[in-house]
Amino acid sequence: MPDDRATSHLERAATLEARALQASELFKVLAHKNRLQLLYLLAEQERSVAELETALSLSQAMVSQQLTRLRLQRIVSTRRVGRRIFYRLNDRGVGAVIAATLDATAAHWTKAHA
Repeated sequence: MPDDRATSHLERAATLEARALQASELFKVLAHKNRLQLLYLLAEQERSVAELETALSLSQAMVSQQLTRLRLQRIVSTRRVGRRIFYRLNDRGVGAVIAATLDATAAHWTKAHA
């Protein structure tokens, strides 16, 4: 009879590995300053491409390129009203990750450079 603790340990390790892989894939997508800024703004509320361009002082091409990447990863979705396209987060948890990451980073750099 197999040791239940050993089986439980292996199952836990496999679960942790799968979750870490998912998290690393998300962080790969987030590893771009413009995408982080876009997501931070979208965590606050749905916004049009023009609003995002203005808020971040980025070109329409840059904003659209980054939003396309986020849409392909199903992190954001769109809604069209006439000619305007609005973007929103698909998962509020991603917004929480962004906010926590930016807050933790700011806190780290404040302490590290004090």
